[in-house]
Amino acid sequence: MASATLSGSAGGTRDVRALQLDVRRNGNGAGVVVQLFGELDVVTAPWLLDRMRETLSPADRAVFLELSGLTFLDVAGVRAVVEVDDLVKRADGKLEVRGLAGGPLSTARILGLDMSRQV
Repeated sequence: MASATLSGSAGGTRDVRALQLDVRRNGNGAGVVVQLFGELDVVTAPWLLDRMRETLSPADRAVFLELSGLTFLDVAGVRAVVEVDDLVKRADGKLEVRGLAGGPLSTARILGLDMSRQV
């Protein structure tokens, strides 16, 4: 399992935003699970995309994005999930989004996306 964390402050305030990413590869080649914890927003979305480009390989045909650990999601975060989907599709894979709930699910629905199922 690989793990990475981004922490930073916005605008010199004490408002700390963090996003943690854990990656688990299924030993039988059935796919890779990427679990996110924290806030996926305009600050953390570029970091997530960089980590996904580094982490995913062309052999990763089934990618499961577990979002039950998200506490916040904004438009940039939704856009990042769509970009991850594009990245996986370019490798002839399939992305399945799991566990989106609460406020982050509401944000996705307001934007007209049903991310409670596959992207």
